[in-house]
Amino acid sequence: MPCDIYVTNITETKMQFNAVFKNWMLPTYATTDPYSLLSDRACLTYPIRDFWDMPAPKHGNNMIGLYTTRLGNQNYREYVSVELNDKLDVGHQYLCGFYVASSSESNSSANVLGMYFSTDTVTHSYDDTFVFSLNYSPQVTFATVNDDKNWKLYFGYLTSEQEFAHLTIGNFRDRAQDNGYNLIDSVFVERIEKLIIPNVITPNGDCCNNKFEIIGLQINRWNLKIFNRWGQEVYYSKNYSGDWDGGNLASGVYYYHLAHRFVDISYKGTLTIFY
Repeated sequence: MPCDIYVTNITETKMQFNAVFKNWMLPTYATTDPYSLLSDRACLTYPIRDFWDMPAPKHGNNMIGLYTTRLGNQNYREYVSVELNDKLDVGHQYLCGFYVASSSESNSSANVLGMYFSTDTVTHSYDDTFVFSLNYSPQVTFATVNDDKNWKLYFGYLTSEQEFAHLTIGNFRDRAQDNGYNLIDSVFVERIEKLIIPNVITPNGDCCNNKFEIIGLQINRWNLKIFNRWGQEVYYSKNYSGDWDGGNLASGVYYYHLAHRFVDISYKGTLTIFY
Protein backbone atom coordinates (compact mmCIF):
# COMPACT_ATOMS: atom_id res chain seq x y z
CA MET A 1 0.00 0.00 0.00
CA PRO A 2 1.48 3.42 -0.91
CA CYS A 3 2.19 5.72 2.00
CA ASP A 4 1.57 9.14 0.39
CA ILE A 5 -1.69 10.01 -1.37
CA TYR A 6 -0.30 13.35 -2.58
CA VAL A 7 1.74 12.46 -5.65
CA THR A 8 2.10 15.14 -8.32
CA ASN A 9 2.80 12.72 -11.17
CA ILE A 10 -0.62 11.51 -12.36
CA THR A 11 0.81 8.32 -13.89
CA GLU A 12 2.43 7.34 -10.60
CA THR A 13 -0.74 8.20 -8.71
CA LYS A 14 -2.82 5.93 -10.93
CA MET A 15 -0.29 3.13 -10.51
CA GLN A 16 -0.46 3.47 -6.74
CA PHE A 17 -4.24 3.45 -6.82
CA ASN A 18 -4.36 0.35 -9.05
CA ALA A 19 -1.91 -1.42 -6.76
CA VAL A 20 -4.53 -1.36 -4.00
CA PHE A 21 -7.77 -1.48 -5.99
CA LYS A 22 -6.89 -4.03 -8.65
CA ASN A 23 -9.93 -3.65 -10.89
CA TRP A 24 -10.67 0.04 -10.27
CA MET A 25 -9.46 2.96 -12.38
CA LEU A 26 -9.19 6.75 -12.22
CA PRO A 27 -10.93 7.95 -15.41
CA THR A 28 -9.69 11.59 -15.28
CA TYR A 29 -6.57 13.47 -14.26
CA ALA A 30 -8.12 14.06 -10.84
CA THR A 31 -6.66 11.89 -8.07
CA THR A 32 -9.15 9.91 -6.01
CA ASP A 33 -7.53 8.88 -2.71
CA PRO A 34 -7.00 5.31 -1.46
CA TYR A 35 -7.14 4.52 2.26
CA SER A 36 -6.30 1.21 3.90
CA LEU A 37 -5.95 -0.23 7.38
CA LEU A 38 -3.07 -2.25 5.90
CA SER A 39 -1.00 0.94 5.56
CA ASP A 40 1.57 1.86 8.15
CA ARG A 41 -0.05 3.98 10.86
CA ALA A 42 2.36 6.81 10.05
CA CYS A 43 1.16 6.98 6.43
CA LEU A 44 -1.35 9.46 5.07
CA THR A 45 -3.22 6.53 3.54
CA TYR A 46 -3.95 5.11 7.00
CA PRO A 47 -7.52 6.31 7.61
CA ILE A 48 -7.91 6.58 11.40
CA ARG A 49 -6.32 9.90 12.29
CA ASP A 50 -7.51 12.57 14.68
CA PHE A 51 -6.80 15.41 12.29
CA TRP A 52 -8.59 13.59 9.43
CA ASP A 53 -11.71 13.07 11.56
CA MET A 54 -12.25 9.98 9.44
CA PRO A 55 -13.94 6.64 10.23
CA ALA A 56 -12.55 3.18 9.58
CA PRO A 57 -13.74 1.42 6.40
CA LYS A 58 -17.31 0.13 6.58
CA HIS A 59 -16.27 -3.37 5.52
CA GLY A 60 -12.85 -4.90 5.10
CA ASN A 61 -9.63 -2.88 5.08
CA ASN A 62 -9.96 -0.44 2.18
CA MET A 63 -12.03 2.56 1.10
CA ILE A 64 -11.64 5.60 -1.13
CA GLY A 65 -12.07 9.34 -0.70
CA LEU A 66 -13.05 11.70 -3.51
CA TYR A 67 -13.90 15.34 -4.01
CA THR A 68 -17.34 16.04 -5.47
CA THR A 69 -16.19 19.68 -5.72
CA ARG A 70 -13.20 21.48 -4.31
CA LEU A 71 -12.77 24.80 -2.58
CA GLY A 72 -11.29 27.33 -5.03
CA ASN A 73 -12.20 25.33 -8.14
CA GLN A 74 -15.90 24.50 -8.41
CA ASN A 75 -15.30 22.60 -11.67
CA TYR A 76 -13.00 20.10 -9.99
CA ARG A 77 -14.37 16.55 -9.69
CA GLU A 78 -12.90 13.19 -8.74
CA TYR A 79 -14.23 9.86 -9.99
CA VAL A 80 -13.60 6.15 -9.81
CA SER A 81 -14.47 3.56 -12.48
CA VAL A 82 -14.62 -0.21 -12.69
CA GLU A 83 -15.37 -2.84 -15.31
CA LEU A 84 -18.27 -4.95 -14.05
CA ASN A 85 -17.74 -8.66 -13.52
CA ASP A 86 -20.65 -9.36 -15.86
CA LYS A 87 -22.47 -7.18 -18.36
CA LEU A 88 -25.93 -6.11 -17.25
CA ASP A 89 -28.82 -7.88 -18.94
CA VAL A 90 -31.09 -5.65 -21.00
CA GLY A 91 -34.54 -5.21 -19.47
CA HIS A 92 -33.62 -6.53 -16.03
CA GLN A 93 -33.77 -4.53 -12.81
CA TYR A 94 -30.74 -4.01 -10.59
CA LEU A 95 -30.20 -2.72 -7.08
CA CYS A 96 -27.16 -0.41 -7.03
CA GLY A 97 -25.41 1.51 -4.31
CA PHE A 98 -22.56 2.01 -1.86
CA TYR A 99 -21.86 3.32 1.64
CA VAL A 100 -20.92 6.99 2.15
CA ALA A 101 -19.32 8.80 5.07
CA SER A 102 -17.92 12.29 5.46
CA SER A 103 -14.71 13.61 6.97
CA SER A 104 -13.15 16.86 8.13
CA GLU A 105 -12.23 17.53 4.48
CA SER A 106 -15.91 18.06 3.63
CA ASN A 107 -17.85 21.18 4.50
CA SER A 108 -21.04 20.16 2.72
CA SER A 109 -23.34 17.20 2.31
CA ALA A 110 -22.99 14.62 -0.44
CA ASN A 111 -26.26 14.62 -2.36
CA VAL A 112 -24.58 15.08 -5.74
CA LEU A 113 -23.12 11.59 -6.09
CA GLY A 114 -24.26 9.42 -8.96
CA MET A 115 -23.60 6.07 -10.66
CA TYR A 116 -23.07 6.19 -14.42
CA PHE A 117 -23.28 2.90 -16.33
CA SER A 118 -21.76 2.65 -19.81
CA THR A 119 -20.97 0.07 -22.46
CA ASP A 120 -17.39 1.39 -22.83
CA THR A 121 -14.88 3.11 -20.60
CA VAL A 122 -15.60 6.79 -19.98
CA THR A 123 -13.45 9.63 -21.24
CA HIS A 124 -12.56 12.86 -19.50
CA SER A 125 -12.78 16.49 -20.51
CA TYR A 126 -9.59 18.45 -19.81
CA ASP A 127 -8.37 21.86 -20.93
CA ASP A 128 -6.06 24.67 -19.90
CA THR A 129 -8.59 26.03 -17.38
CA PHE A 130 -8.01 22.96 -15.18
CA VAL A 131 -11.50 21.49 -15.60
CA PHE A 132 -11.81 17.90 -14.43
CA SER A 133 -15.41 16.84 -15.04
CA LEU A 134 -17.32 14.10 -16.82
CA ASN A 135 -20.21 15.23 -18.98
CA TYR A 136 -22.52 12.25 -18.59
CA SER A 137 -25.97 11.71 -17.11
CA PRO A 138 -25.88 9.07 -14.36
CA GLN A 139 -28.73 6.56 -14.38
CA VAL A 140 -28.73 6.35 -10.57
CA THR A 141 -28.59 9.50 -8.42
CA PHE A 142 -29.07 10.06 -4.72
CA ALA A 143 -31.11 12.64 -2.85
CA THR A 144 -29.68 11.23 0.37
CA VAL A 145 -27.59 13.59 2.49
CA ASN A 146 -24.83 12.43 4.80
CA ASP A 147 -22.52 15.06 6.27
CA ASP A 148 -21.08 13.16 9.22
CA LYS A 149 -18.59 10.33 9.60
CA ASN A 150 -21.18 7.63 10.29
CA TRP A 151 -21.57 5.34 7.30
CA LYS A 152 -24.88 5.61 5.47
CA LEU A 153 -26.19 3.43 2.66
CA TYR A 154 -26.96 5.10 -0.68
CA PHE A 155 -28.96 2.91 -3.05
CA GLY A 156 -31.23 3.09 -6.07
CA TYR A 157 -32.71 1.03 -8.89
CA LEU A 158 -31.66 0.63 -12.50
CA THR A 159 -33.50 -1.08 -15.35
CA SER A 160 -30.72 -1.79 -17.81
CA GLU A 161 -31.40 -0.42 -21.30
CA GLN A 162 -28.11 -1.69 -22.71
CA GLU A 163 -25.50 -4.32 -21.94
CA PHE A 164 -23.67 -1.99 -19.60
CA ALA A 165 -20.15 -3.20 -18.78
CA HIS A 166 -18.63 -0.27 -16.86
CA LEU A 167 -19.55 1.81 -13.81
CA THR A 168 -18.28 5.27 -12.86
CA ILE A 169 -19.01 6.98 -9.52
CA GLY A 170 -18.72 10.69 -8.78
CA ASN A 171 -20.43 14.06 -9.17
CA PHE A 172 -21.95 14.58 -12.63
CA ARG A 173 -24.03 17.64 -11.68
CA ASP A 174 -23.35 21.32 -12.28
CA ARG A 175 -24.35 22.24 -8.74
CA ALA A 176 -21.44 23.73 -6.85
CA GLN A 177 -20.38 22.98 -3.30
CA ASP A 178 -17.83 24.67 -1.08
CA ASN A 179 -15.68 21.65 -0.44
CA GLY A 180 -17.37 18.29 -0.93
CA TYR A 181 -15.15 15.35 0.02
CA ASN A 182 -16.67 11.96 0.75
CA LEU A 183 -15.59 8.45 1.62
CA ILE A 184 -17.02 5.51 -0.33
CA ASP A 185 -17.01 1.81 0.52
CA SER A 186 -18.75 -1.46 -0.39
CA VAL A 187 -20.04 -0.69 -3.89
CA PHE A 188 -22.59 -3.23 -5.16
CA VAL A 189 -24.65 -3.89 -8.29
CA GLU A 190 -27.13 -6.70 -7.65
CA ARG A 191 -29.61 -8.13 -10.10
CA ILE A 192 -33.04 -8.35 -8.52
CA GLU A 193 -34.20 -11.89 -9.17
CA LYS A 194 -37.71 -13.24 -8.89
CA LEU A 195 -37.36 -15.62 -5.98
CA ILE A 196 -38.74 -19.15 -6.06
CA ILE A 197 -39.66 -20.03 -2.48
CA PRO A 198 -40.67 -23.58 -1.53
CA ASN A 199 -43.68 -24.18 0.71
CA VAL A 200 -42.59 -27.61 2.02
CA ILE A 201 -39.35 -29.00 3.43
CA THR A 202 -38.76 -32.61 4.49
CA PRO A 203 -35.62 -32.65 6.70
CA ASN A 204 -35.47 -36.43 7.02
CA GLY A 205 -31.99 -36.99 5.62
CA ASP A 206 -33.07 -38.43 2.27
CA CYS A 207 -31.18 -35.70 0.32
CA CYS A 208 -34.39 -34.19 -1.07
CA ASN A 209 -35.96 -30.94 0.20
CA ASN A 210 -33.98 -31.14 3.42
CA LYS A 211 -33.42 -27.39 3.64
CA PHE A 212 -35.37 -24.20 3.04
CA GLU A 213 -33.50 -23.39 -0.17
CA ILE A 214 -34.69 -20.32 -2.06
CA ILE A 215 -33.80 -20.09 -5.76
CA GLY A 216 -32.46 -16.67 -6.74
CA LEU A 217 -31.48 -15.66 -3.22
CA GLN A 218 -28.45 -13.37 -2.92
CA ILE A 219 -26.36 -14.22 0.15
CA ASN A 220 -25.92 -11.44 2.73
CA ARG A 221 -28.90 -9.53 1.38
CA TRP A 222 -31.92 -11.08 3.14
CA ASN A 223 -33.31 -11.48 6.66
CA LEU A 224 -35.48 -14.50 7.44
CA LYS A 225 -37.95 -14.97 10.27
CA ILE A 226 -39.97 -18.12 10.92
CA PHE A 227 -43.07 -18.06 13.13
CA ASN A 228 -45.23 -20.83 14.54
CA ARG A 229 -49.02 -20.79 14.31
CA TRP A 230 -49.27 -18.76 17.52
CA GLY A 231 -47.13 -16.00 16.06
CA GLN A 232 -44.04 -16.82 18.10
CA GLU A 233 -40.70 -16.36 16.37
CA VAL A 234 -38.90 -19.73 16.25
CA TYR A 235 -36.04 -18.88 13.89
CA TYR A 236 -34.20 -15.75 12.76
CA SER A 237 -31.28 -15.14 10.42
CA LYS A 238 -29.88 -11.70 9.66
CA ASN A 239 -28.05 -12.96 6.55
CA TYR A 240 -29.98 -15.95 5.29
CA SER A 241 -28.06 -18.22 2.93
CA GLY A 242 -30.58 -21.01 2.31
CA ASP A 243 -29.21 -23.50 4.84
CA TRP A 244 -32.00 -23.78 7.44
CA ASP A 245 -33.16 -27.39 7.92
CA GLY A 246 -36.07 -26.84 10.28
CA GLY A 247 -33.98 -26.80 13.43
CA ASN A 248 -35.71 -29.88 14.93
CA LEU A 249 -39.06 -28.12 14.98
CA ALA A 250 -42.10 -30.37 15.06
CA SER A 251 -43.96 -31.23 11.87
CA GLY A 252 -46.57 -28.66 11.00
CA VAL A 253 -47.34 -25.39 9.27
CA TYR A 254 -45.13 -22.36 9.93
CA TYR A 255 -44.98 -18.83 8.52
CA TYR A 256 -41.98 -17.13 6.96
CA HIS A 257 -41.14 -13.47 6.49
CA LEU A 258 -38.24 -12.89 4.10
CA ALA A 259 -37.12 -9.24 3.87
CA HIS A 260 -34.34 -7.54 1.94
CA ARG A 261 -31.84 -5.91 4.27
CA PHE A 262 -31.47 -2.69 2.30
CA VAL A 263 -34.66 -1.95 0.40
CA ASP A 264 -38.39 -2.40 0.87
CA ILE A 265 -38.79 -5.85 -0.72
CA SER A 266 -40.29 -8.71 1.28
CA TYR A 267 -42.09 -12.03 0.93
CA LYS A 268 -44.51 -13.73 3.30
CA GLY A 269 -46.05 -17.18 3.14
CA THR A 270 -46.51 -20.56 4.74
CA LEU A 271 -43.95 -23.31 5.11
CA THR A 272 -44.85 -26.88 6.01
CA ILE A 273 -42.27 -29.05 7.76
CA PHE A 274 -42.89 -32.74 7.19
CA TYR A 275 -40.72 -35.67 8.37
